[in-house]
Amino acid sequence: MKAAERLIFDQAGSLEDGIREGVQNGVDAPGSSHVQVAVQPSQQRTIIWDDGEGMGLSNDEVETFLTELFESTKDDADASIGQFGIGFAQMMAKAQVTVYTRAYITEFDASERTAWSDSPLDYRLWGPDEVAQQTDGMNPRSEFDGEPRFDGFDGFWVELDHYDDQVPDSEDLGDWDDVTDELRSRFKFIAAATGVRVYLNGEDISQPPGERYGNYQTYEDEQVYIALKHSSYGNVSVYSNGIHVENQYRDGVKGYVVTKANLSLNMSRDEVKSDCPVWAEVEPKVADLTKQVLQNTSDSRLSESGRTAIARLVREGHDDMGDREVFETANGETVSLEDIADHDSLAFAPQGHRRADKMLERGFMVLREPGDGGDDPNRELQEALSENVVDDTPDERAIDQWASAHGVSGGYETLDDPTDWNATMAVVETLNDQIAAEIEQDRRDVRFGQDESRKGWTDGGSEIVVTETAWHGDYTVGRILNIWRHLCHEYAHEENTEGVQEAPHGDGFARRFRRYIDATEHVATDLIDEVQRNGKKQTMAEHGHPLSQYRG
Repeated sequence: MKAAERLIFDQAGSLEDGIREGVQNGVDAPGSSHVQVAVQPSQQRTIIWDDGEGMGLSNDEVETFLTELFESTKDDADASIGQFGIGFAQMMAKAQVTVYTRAYITEFDASERTAWSDSPLDYRLWGPDEVAQQTDGMNPRSEFDGEPRFDGFDGFWVELDHYDDQVPDSEDLGDWDDVTDELRSRFKFIAAATGVRVYLNGEDISQPPGERYGNYQTYEDEQVYIALKHSSYGNVSVYSNGIHVENQYRDGVKGYVVTKANLSLNMSRDEVKSDCPVWAEVEPKVADLTKQVLQNTSDSRLSESGRTAIARLVREGHDDMGDREVFETANGETVSLEDIADHDSLAFAPQGHRRADKMLERGFMVLREPGDGGDDPNRELQEALSENVVDDTPDERAIDQWASAHGVSGGYETLDDPTDWNATMAVVETLNDQIAAEIEQDRRDVRFGQDESRKGWTDGGSEIVVTETAWHGDYTVGRILNIWRHLCHEYAHEENTEGVQEAPHGDGFARRFRRYIDATEHVATDLIDEVQRNGKKQTMAEHGHPLSQYRG
């Protein structure tokens, strides 16, 4: 019994899954043209019957079915007898099940073992004579208005007396409404796939595919009906022979796929098996229609999910998608694979990267670095480049080295001819010489750059770049003090701060900076005294940096 309980209850799905199995049985029944479903919240009961040919039952047949059922596994679920299939366990997980067909009554109860039988699961079977004697031609358990008399009923009747822990409270009609709404959604395409109509509490819920879906692109053949449209969130509902099975996520589209034959499903009947032969034939048709939908959606209307779907098609070698502008540069512009292929090299960089912006301004191709998760067309491209699956793409370069090779430092442009700064450059060079000597560090070459916000940056070893924001004020004393302090700051950085939006200022940096300030304060004050006493021209000349050297 332990194995039976595990198979039934541990692998069971929702209440709707259990009811669906009864509907599936009715749809598959030979000769069936309709299936009736009656959901009765007050009795915590669901009744399902069809008008098919029904089936005869014997103890041997039922016990053979149950034995095969419990010897099967989730991946090898082939036990069946007549209208009983492996999915019948879904019903047994939700209710005590009573089946009537051709004047036979069979009861199954997976929750409580009795002395009814020696099978792996409790059941009780009444034959025609016993049924006729005990029931007077009527169902002994049901009081459903309009039910057929058993003595004039040739179909297959399933009554589910739901276990208390498997259903909403009988007084909570709102939750029961959710159940019936879900059933309507699950069964709406059965008639379209099979010709068998489904009635829920007397209402015909069958709906032809395409109805109310005029803005969808569709495809239909003898095997499947598909309806898709572009969407920012991609849920495609899959219906096996018209009954809902699962929702599949697909980039850029939403809609539904209705197969006209049964798909191979797992035990819970809520997932298509990976080796399903029908789905193997249907999947390429879904992919083809998905591509058509994306082709008919303009670049400006594409969602991020849609752009990712097109990028994946590009990655898979669909050359006709090469002109779609779905990839994003580091400054937020969109470009196509053809645009990218026009360049010899490319790089990836975070959005807003200063160096990347400057490189883009100069006509280079710098794409936004992909994020960590979610839909991202740039990730598809980056992976395609790493796999060498896209032809005629540029060589990928590291943004910092590439930018440095083209004179773009830290995202801020360096100036090769700073002659307009005249005396300021002489001051910078004079202070740089003396600071390096006092702190006993290798002298770093000073270059000049321009940026409206940063005072400068360094490569951490051989070079310092300063900008006009490194000082303020028009008087000499202020300039000397600000330049001196900034040079100490850059010498305290032992790491490369080029292209870094926020340079690190940890404890090690703070100790070095304080030490350099203390060691070189006299350099700044002495230079101020000399300039005030002898004038700027003589002072700079005496320190080896005459002003004439820096004038154009």
